[in-house]
Amino acid sequence: FQYSFTECDEFGGRWRVSVPLKPHNCTGGAPNAPIRVDACFTSCNPGSFFNRTSLICQPCEAGTYSLGGGVKYTSFNASTLNALGFRTNKESPHQTDECPEWTVKNSMITYVGNDNPTEGCVSVLTYTVKIVKKGKLKFTYQYLLPDGYSSVLFTFQYRNYEEVGSEGYNIKFPPLTREQQWRPIEITIRKTGLYVFTWKSVLMSRISNPKYSMQKFFAKREAVTNPLRTESALIRIKSIELDGVAYASECTRCEPGTYASEKEQSYCKICPKDTYSDVSGAVECKKCEPSQYSKPGSKSCSKRPFCTENDFYESYGECDEHSRKQKVYKKFIEPRVCIATDQSDKYESRSCDPEVINKQCSPGMELKNNTCSFCPENYYKNSSMENCERCIASTLPDYALILDTWLYPIAESPLIRLSSECVLENGLNTDSGCDEDTISWQTTPATKSYIRSSSLAVLNSYLLLTLAVDGFRSSEGGDVLFSFEIECMEGDSCHFIFMETIGRSYMSQMTNVIQEWTGDSGGPKMFQYKIEQNTSLTLSWVFRRTIHIQSHAKIYEIKLTNALGTGAIRCNPCPHGEESTCVPCPKGQYMGTEIKHIHTGGTHTHAKEKKCMNCPPNTIINEKTNFAVGAESCIPCGSGLKSNSNHSACYSDCHINLNGEIYDLSRIPQPLFMKGSHLFTSGGTQYFHFFNITLCGLHGSSCVTNISSPVMENVGTDTVDSMICRTTVVPDSNEVFSTQPVSLGAINFITTILGATNSV
Repeated sequence: FQYSFTECDEFGGRWRVSVPLKPHNCTGGAPNAPIRVDACFTSCNPGSFFNRTSLICQPCEAGTYSLGGGVKYTSFNASTLNALGFRTNKESPHQTDECPEWTVKNSMITYVGNDNPTEGCVSVLTYTVKIVKKGKLKFTYQYLLPDGYSSVLFTFQYRNYEEVGSEGYNIKFPPLTREQQWRPIEITIRKTGLYVFTWKSVLMSRISNPKYSMQKFFAKREAVTNPLRTESALIRIKSIELDGVAYASECTRCEPGTYASEKEQSYCKICPKDTYSDVSGAVECKKCEPSQYSKPGSKSCSKRPFCTENDFYESYGECDEHSRKQKVYKKFIEPRVCIATDQSDKYESRSCDPEVINKQCSPGMELKNNTCSFCPENYYKNSSMENCERCIASTLPDYALILDTWLYPIAESPLIRLSSECVLENGLNTDSGCDEDTISWQTTPATKSYIRSSSLAVLNSYLLLTLAVDGFRSSEGGDVLFSFEIECMEGDSCHFIFMETIGRSYMSQMTNVIQEWTGDSGGPKMFQYKIEQNTSLTLSWVFRRTIHIQSHAKIYEIKLTNALGTGAIRCNPCPHGEESTCVPCPKGQYMGTEIKHIHTGGTHTHAKEKKCMNCPPNTIINEKTNFAVGAESCIPCGSGLKSNSNHSACYSDCHINLNGEIYDLSRIPQPLFMKGSHLFTSGGTQYFHFFNITLCGLHGSSCVTNISSPVMENVGTDTVDSMICRTTVVPDSNEVFSTQPVSLGAINFITTILGATNSV
């Protein structure tokens, strides 16, 4: 016999009864009498389960865990799917059997579109469960539509069948994901009841949009299969977690690769690196043999290979300026997995160049706060400079992204992002494969000349290095040039792939494999590719090895020209006719021509030289001129005004000369404050205007908006700077005016004084 519970009755309770283990097979004598339980549902804390024999919550034993009032599915099995409360169904509008359905594949619930889908096909996955307390449901999914494929709509809806009408009905539309991307969706369940959660895929149309056809767009290029691209509509549900159910009737054994060393655990811990657990219900992890290694969460250990030159990097000591020598140490790349055959702490002395050693950042970047940041606009830095410098006038900055120094992290930019990822075939991340902690590409300490693929990533995985760019500075696009090296161990199958993905929106993305290399490269190689349009894109470098973990790829340099958000690497002479795009002269100066007289022996010659020149006294550069060329770019100040020292603004010094008469206004306070008459709004609120007036000097008046209303407490202050500005003041009726004014609506009336006159 086994125990079961009756349905909840009208008195708010249930009966525990004994039922046969098998139908029509009552053996073992009379069953125990039913026992009354005065509660419809019982909830246990995490780490415990409800014992149906003793009718109390008991702690889980070591090696097991329980969510208490929750269930978690991270691995699905087709044979037990129905027993867990899941059901699948499909509907075809034409009564055909061509509609794909939800199945279990690679331990995930999966929907795969077929080659000849029927429009209107509906595939449904449902999960029915009783919710007895406030909780939540969370599932992790992947939703992919390939280029040119029919549109498949994916929806998630849930309903409480104990609520009347449509109040208990909700629907969500999970967004598309990128290749190898997983998204979580979480909902809060606030009311108890019988819930049905439904995942549904609907084929909306068989018409594909030729705009999104990758094959058509790249017809002029050699067709190479993208190993990371799905060919059919694909929806995967990797995990489902639900909190709010009645109780766990038993504790769950820890899966291989995890353990629980103590009682009453709500989850199992992952085995640390170089340990493993190969059985369910482990209370501790076993250590790998010294000749073996393992990643965190492993079910078994792998044999350590012998170390080769690929497992070391060179660490450089300081370069002695007098002897021009430095110590070079050979150190292991961490984390280390290979077996050393010699001493790695030896060093050798090599010649060095102090200028090269001190180079910290790539061209176009400078070191700030231990981070390489791009030079500001109109600034540049080449490989021999330490800091960015401003381009001289009448030159054009040559902008480019150059990554050739991998010692320091690249500053985060809103326009350019460098990232790495490890993925498996078809985006599957199994227990023995890629996870969020897997290192795919890594910089090596003290070795700043390259970035390399990781040796720790699982074999047959794709190691991606991606560079995202929002666009270019002109319609011509730009060029990408990179140098690389593939070191493929003997007998291994190595692939190095360069890909381009155009467009940020998934529905408008077009991906193309530009070039593929196989085997050992036989030394460093260079590749250049022209990007012929101004668009957002992602460039990807992918490396894969199948047999030896020590096979790897190195990237020494990446250069992307004309990209947005990058720094300049040099300043070129300004092309004729394109002055408006070049670096202008400093504020208050114009580009003029100076004649130089050259005396050589008894001969006299002259040459014209372009240079930035100051405007004449009491004139300023016309603000409407984008690129000031010639003295005609200077305009005179107004009557009674003079120019400042850099000829960028006109002002009055309070000594105004008008037709020989000098007016001295220096004794007038600056700024001059004037209060207006008291006024009232239609609602009876009193207010007045306060004027700040500045007649002389370059520094204008300041008016402050200081709203202290409780309703607008987060507005803060706002300052207006102007020659004449006005503030509206509302006195506080509860306080003395002078200490509690409320300032509203600061307005600038006059920003610039145009001139002074004594005529009316």
